[in-house]
Amino acid sequence: MKKAAFLAAMALAAAAPLAASAAPPSGQAAPDGESLRLAQKLVAAVNPHDLMVDVNLRGWEATVKQVMAAAPPVQKLEAQYPGVSEAGIDGARPLARQYCEQFVAKAAESKALIFAAGMSQAELLDAIAFYGSPTGQRLVRSYTSKTDVQEMGRRMTEQAQETGRPHVTSEMAADLQKKTIQAVAGDITAADELALMRFSQKPAAAKLTTLSAEADRQLLAEINKPHPEWEATQSAAINNAMRAYVDARKKP
Repeated sequence: MKKAAFLAAMALAAAAPLAASAAPPSGQAAPDGESLRLAQKLVAAVNPHDLMVDVNLRGWEATVKQVMAAAPPVQKLEAQYPGVSEAGIDGARPLARQYCEQFVAKAAESKALIFAAGMSQAELLDAIAFYGSPTGQRLVRSYTSKTDVQEMGRRMTEQAQETGRPHVTSEMAADLQKKTIQAVAGDITAADELALMRFSQKPAAAKLTTLSAEADRQLLAEINKPHPEWEATQSAAINNAMRAYVDARKKP
């Protein structure tokens, strides 16, 4: 369904922040300055920075909560010191936000390079006109707000229990995307339908869908790479906050 394809171009919600590398697509020259500027403007419309940071942070928190809840040592601590898990997450949240900020900025840079290399300036302008319109922005914000990070967290927890670390499979991402699109469909008005139909007739629509899928594929591969430094830093922040919480509640 074409409508689903355009909505799917909006965002892949990643639950693990990372430092993605930005480079032109393999075999293609770096785009010219104007194309890159337009592509950056398109990415800002499709994936607004504040919304992407928020959904990534929510995804991180949902996953960490569920991984911790499934861990027997944490279960024992929680039984004796109720609230210790939440304290651990609170302690690591500022650090997680910082990583999410970095991740979103790097992911946007990579996506802009892909769009700039694969779309003409006219196509970029058509896509900007749609996603920057009130209809486009309403759909973008609806899509982001309806992304079910709890479900993604649950499935990543299952992956962690099976493989030793949480990761996002292409099937998980596709399923989350499908459910989010279905949820957004209820918010689409008749005017939105007309705007989507008009945009679907433009070459930019098909190009954007294809290039977004490629950008998400690269993003998924990067997310699932080991990031030992981040994992160690995150664990230390959580453990320190949990230890402080327990120490403050021990009887003298």
